[in-house]
Amino acid sequence: MRIVPFEQLKPKVVSPGLREDTKNWVEWLVLGGVLLLAALPRLTSLNAFLAHDETHYWTWSHDFFMALLQGNWTGTIVGPGNPSITIFLSHSLVMGLKYGWAWFNGVQATALATWPDFQLEPTLDLLIQRRMPLIIFNILAIILAYRLLHRLYGRWVALTAAILLALDPFFLADSRTSRGEGLLASLALLAILAYLNYWLYGHRSYLFFSGLMAGLALLTKISAISLIGWAGLAALILLGYFKWQEFQEGDKQSTPLWGSLLHFDFIKPLAAVWLSWIVLAIATFWLLWPAMWVAPLQALGHVAAFVSDVGVSGRENFFFGQLYTDQLLPLYYPVVYILRVTPLAVLGLVAAFGYLGQTYFRRSKPGRQWQFFPALMGGHQPLLTVLLLLFALIYGLLMTIGTLKRDWYLLPIFPVLDVVAAIGWVWLGQNWGRRWLNRIRPERAAVGAVAAMLLVQMATILPVHPYYYFYWNPLVLGDLWAGDSLQVGWDLDLSAGADYLNSKPNAAQLRVATRSTRGFTQIFKGQTIRWVPEQPWIQADYIILRRYHLQREKLEPYMADYLAHLKLDHVVKIEGVDYLWIYEGPRAQYFAGPSTLAGKATLLGYDLSQRQAAPGQTITAKFYWQNQGMTPADDFFLQLVDANQYVWAETTATPLPAFERAAQTDKYIVESHAGLTIPVGTPPGTYFLRAGVFDQARQETLGVFSLANEGSQVTVTKPASIPQVDLSITQRIEQEVAPQLFLLGFDLPQNTLFLSRPTWLSLYWQAGDHLKQDYVMAIQLLDQHGQEAAYWLGRPVFSGYPTSAWSVGESVRDPWQLELPAAVVPGDYTLQVTLFDAATEAQAGQTKLGPVTVLKRPQRFEIPALPNSVNVQLGEQVTLLGYDLSTEPLTGGGRLRLTLYWQAGQKLAASYTVFAHLLNAEGQVVAQHDGLPAEGAISTPDWAVGEVIADRHLIEFNNLAPGDYRLIVGMYDPATGERLRVAGGENSVFLETLPIN
Repeated sequence: MRIVPFEQLKPKVVSPGLREDTKNWVEWLVLGGVLLLAALPRLTSLNAFLAHDETHYWTWSHDFFMALLQGNWTGTIVGPGNPSITIFLSHSLVMGLKYGWAWFNGVQATALATWPDFQLEPTLDLLIQRRMPLIIFNILAIILAYRLLHRLYGRWVALTAAILLALDPFFLADSRTSRGEGLLASLALLAILAYLNYWLYGHRSYLFFSGLMAGLALLTKISAISLIGWAGLAALILLGYFKWQEFQEGDKQSTPLWGSLLHFDFIKPLAAVWLSWIVLAIATFWLLWPAMWVAPLQALGHVAAFVSDVGVSGRENFFFGQLYTDQLLPLYYPVVYILRVTPLAVLGLVAAFGYLGQTYFRRSKPGRQWQFFPALMGGHQPLLTVLLLLFALIYGLLMTIGTLKRDWYLLPIFPVLDVVAAIGWVWLGQNWGRRWLNRIRPERAAVGAVAAMLLVQMATILPVHPYYYFYWNPLVLGDLWAGDSLQVGWDLDLSAGADYLNSKPNAAQLRVATRSTRGFTQIFKGQTIRWVPEQPWIQADYIILRRYHLQREKLEPYMADYLAHLKLDHVVKIEGVDYLWIYEGPRAQYFAGPSTLAGKATLLGYDLSQRQAAPGQTITAKFYWQNQGMTPADDFFLQLVDANQYVWAETTATPLPAFERAAQTDKYIVESHAGLTIPVGTPPGTYFLRAGVFDQARQETLGVFSLANEGSQVTVTKPASIPQVDLSITQRIEQEVAPQLFLLGFDLPQNTLFLSRPTWLSLYWQAGDHLKQDYVMAIQLLDQHGQEAAYWLGRPVFSGYPTSAWSVGESVRDPWQLELPAAVVPGDYTLQVTLFDAATEAQAGQTKLGPVTVLKRPQRFEIPALPNSVNVQLGEQVTLLGYDLSTEPLTGGGRLRLTLYWQAGQKLAASYTVFAHLLNAEGQVVAQHDGLPAEGAISTPDWAVGEVIADRHLIEFNNLAPGDYRLIVGMYDPATGERLRVAGGENSVFLETLPIN
C-alpha cells in the first residue's frame, strides 16, 4: 500500500461550467481590482476614529522599541501578555525608520527623545502612521488569500471570497487599526489556505509559508494556538481521504481500511508534516520575540498570566441586558456571529451547507440508503470546505471556554466563513443559475453575479462608514436588539461623538467631560475633562454618556438623576442603535476642588453673577454640590468675609425646586441658589466669599468649603449715591462723638466677652459732612472702678478706610476683634470708645458703649433638638440628655462619631472622665474612647448649673467580626475608677445596638 502522491491530486473546480483559461492580462486586472477593493475602505477616513486599545498599544510599543534600542531583550516583555508582539514589531518598524532617518541626517539621540513619536501620549496623525504596516499587510493578505483560493477552488470562488473578505464590515473594522484581532484573522486565514495547498500540491513553500503565518499568529494572539490542533486534525482527515482513495482503487479484500490507517506508512507523513509545521511556527515565535532568546520562561509566564486572566479569572461580560461573571455563556458567540455576519455571507453559508449536503448525502444509486464516503471521490473541494468549517468550530469552542467574552475575539472565524460562503454562492450559481439563466453564457452570468454581490456588499458597509464596527445584520433586525445584547462601543462611539462636537462653531473652546478620555482626546479639538469626582467635570460644556457605561453598570444612580436634569443635546445614533448621549453640561463658572465636609456635602463648583458690587446690590450664586449626609437641620450658608474673617453678610443657599428631592437623598447632586446682598455700610475693598454648613440644632458651623482662589474674591465699590436705608443695629446710640462724626450704635452678641476666644464688636459710624481729619480710635475695657483692664488701638476698618475718604452721609460699619489678655478676670465691665486726631494725637471725642460681661467661655442653656433623646440621670448630679451618632454603614474596620449632650443639675466638685465603649456579644470591650468632656476643653467642675455641654467622641476599630455590638456610655472618677450609677444600679447607659457587616 502506498500514499497517493500529491502531484496526482489536481484541483477540481467547483463550477466546471465556467472557463478558467483566461488571459494573463485579465488575471492582472482582477488582481488590481481586488487590491483596490481591499485598499480603499481600509485607507480612507483613518483620521475619523480611534479604536479600543489603540492608545494602549502606543504605550506598550514605546516600551518595546526602547528595549530594542537598548538591547534589553527581557524588556520586550511588555503589554498584557496576549502577546501582541507583531503589533509591537510593526510599530517599532515605523519608529525605527524615523529614528534611522533622523540619525542619518545628524539628529542626536537626545533630541529624538523629545519627538512626539517617542512620547507616552499619542497624537492622531502619529497613530495613523503606526497603523500603516498592519493595514498594508491586511490588504496584501486579501490578495494572497485570493491567489491561494484560486489554486484550491478556482477563480470564481476566489473572486467571490475576495469581495466578501474585502468588504466584511466586522473584519474591515479591525483590519484598519493597529489592534490584533484583524491581524490575527488575516494570519490565520493565510496559514489555513497555505496549509491546505501544501497537502494538495506538496510544494514545501506552502508548508513554510503556512508555518510562518501560524508563528506570526501566535505572536499576535495566543488564541492562535487553535491552529495547532486544527492542523493536526486536518492532516489526519486529508491523509485519511488519500488512504480512502487508495483503498477504493486497490484490493479492498487484502488490506482492511482501518488496518491501513494504523499502518506506519500512514502515521509517518502525518507526524512529519504536522511536526514540521509546528517547528516552523515555534521557530518564528522564538526568533521574532527577543525575550524568548534570553528569558523564555519569563516570556511564556507572561503569556500564561494573560491566559489565566481572561480564561480563568472572573471577568464581567454583558449579555442580553445582564452582567455575568465566570459563566461560559455558550450562546454568546453564536449570537455574535448572527449579529455581525453580512446577509451575503450568511446566505452563502447556508448555500454551502446545501452544497455539502448534496455532496455527502446524495443517492449513489437507486434505493433509500444514503452513503457518505463514496462522494469524496468526486473531488477534494467538499472536504476542504469541511476543514474550513472545522477551524471555525474549534476556534469558537476555544473562545467559549474562556470566561472573558468580547465580540471581537471571534473575528478570526469570519474570513474563514466568508470563504465558505463564497463556495456556497458559486455552487448556488452553478446548480441554479443554469435553470434560471440558461440563455445567458455562463461567463457573463458569473460576471453579472459577482458585480451584483459587489454592489450589495458595498451597500452593506457604506451606511456605517467610517465606523464599520457599528454594522449589525439587517436580516435579523440586528439594530433593534444588538445594543441590549452585546457590549458595544469599541471606543468608536467616542470618535463619532468627537466628530459631532468638532462640527460646532466654537469647538476649540469647548470643554467636554467623559468617563473614557483615551481615544476621544486625540480627535476632539477642545478640552477633554475626565468625568471623575476629582476632576472639574462640573465646568464642562457637554457631558458624554456612553451606552457602554450603562451596560457595564458604571453610571451611578445619583449621576443618572443629575443627567436627567440636564438638556440632551445630541444622540449618536448609527444604524438604529443609540451609542452615545451628549448632554449640555452644567458649565459651572468655578471648580471647587472638589471640597468635602465629611458626612455632610461635597462642593463641586459654583457660579457668581458678578464679582464686583456696591453696598445694596446683590450677588447671585449658584452652587453645585453632592449630598453626603445633610439633614433638615443643616443649612448651606454663603458669607462675605474680609481678610480677618469678619462676616459682613450671610445668607442661606436653598435647593432649586427641581433638586428638592436630591437635597434629601444621599449622594445625589444638588443645585442651590443664594442671593447675597452687600450690606449698606460695607466699606469699599477686597472681600472673600465663604461657603459651609451650619447645624441649626447644635448652633455651630460644621465646616467651610475651599473655594477657588480666582472665584472667591469680591470687590466692593463705593456706591454712586448713598443708599437711604435703615441699618440693622442691635444697640443704637446716635451720638456725635467728634465733629460731624456720628456713632449710630454697635453690635456685641449678648454684650459678652470671652477669655477663651476673641469676640467681634461692630461699630456703626456716619459722616454728617465731609471729614477732613483722619481719626485713630481706642476701645477700652473699664472695670467697676473705672480702671482700664484692656484696650485696643487702631484706625477704622482695620486701618483700611480712613475717615477722610468717607462721603457725606455715608454709613460705615467698623469691626473690631476683641481678644482679652489672660490677666482679665471674669466679671462686669464697661466698654468705652475714644477718638484721637491722627495728625495731632489730640483727643477728639469719647463715649461709653455700655456694660459688658466677661466670661471664661461661651455657655449654652437651651436644650437643642436632639437626634436621639435619652434623659438618664447619672448619680444625683448629671443628666445625659441625648446623643448624635454617625449612621454610615459599618464594616469590620471604621470609626464612630458620637456626640453626647450633658446637663449639670448642680455644681460638680470632681473632674469626671466620660467613657464610650463598644461591646461584643460576650460583653467584652472591643473599641472605646475615654476622655474629659468636650475633648478636654470643659472639665465637669467648670460646668454651670443648667448648662448644656456637647461632648464629642471618636471611636475607631479594626478587624471586628460581623455581628451585633452594644454601645454604652457613662462617667467615672479617674481618681477612684468609680462610675456614676443610674437609676436601677447600672453603672453605664446603653445607647443602641450596632450591626457590623
